[in-house]
Amino acid sequence: MKNILLASNLCAMTLLSGCGKSTGDEFVGKWVNDRQTIHMEITRNGDSFIIVDEETQIMSKQPVTSKIPATYQDGVLRIDMGLGSGNIGYDKRKDTIFMPSAGNGSIEMHRDR
Repeated sequence: MKNILLASNLCAMTLLSGCGKSTGDEFVGKWVNDRQTIHMEITRNGDSFIIVDEETQIMSKQPVTSKIPATYQDGVLRIDMGLGSGNIGYDKRKDTIFMPSAGNGSIEMHRDR
């Protein structure tokens, strides 16, 4: 009887360990917005994330790279910006991310394949 109980517990633990996805995995990868000349890579950093952002400057045409820490909270990646914080959202249906732009609205990015 003990062996049956032990075996069933091990089976249950094995099944449960395979369930679910780590939170925020949908954000991990390389993203691009060709029109805005923005390239971004999001990687895990333990429980948080690192965003490496490369933008081509409009006037100089030179790339500028920055690293930004982010945390996953309530279904979005939360980043701290100079004048406050912002969120990066994920659209599951289109497999795109979107974030606030310096002007009004947001920038949408797709996976860089």
